[in-house]
Amino acid sequence: MPEPKPTPPPAVTPAPKKRATAKQLATRLRDLIEREIADIEVEGKRKRAASDRERAARQLASLVRSLEKLNEIDLADKARREARAAARKTEDEDHRAELERRLTRLATLLAAEAGADGEPEPA
Repeated sequence: MPEPKPTPPPAVTPAPKKRATAKQLATRLRDLIEREIADIEVEGKRKRAASDRERAARQLASLVRSLEKLNEIDLADKARREARAAARKTEDEDHRAELERRLTRLATLLAAEAGADGEPEPA
């Protein structure tokens, strides 16, 4: 009797990768740009076709534009976070001021009631 074929192992689903931060992406782009420049410098010592040089220049320019765009996005995100923090601080200060006004009114009301009842006011 022929042996049964072994069952293939179940497909492994890769774990979802964490989303890279802007700083991590910027670091990776800078590293990639440095490698590209180093490659161009090494290859510059050899004769290369004009099309290869143009392709390398376009690729490098594209990487630099990506880095610039990433920096713009990072600055915009930072400005939004700072604006939100300032708004929260203003809201917190407004809330604190409102609570202080309400407590002052309550203390005044309680003091007035205590004075109307003829009881001595607490020290």
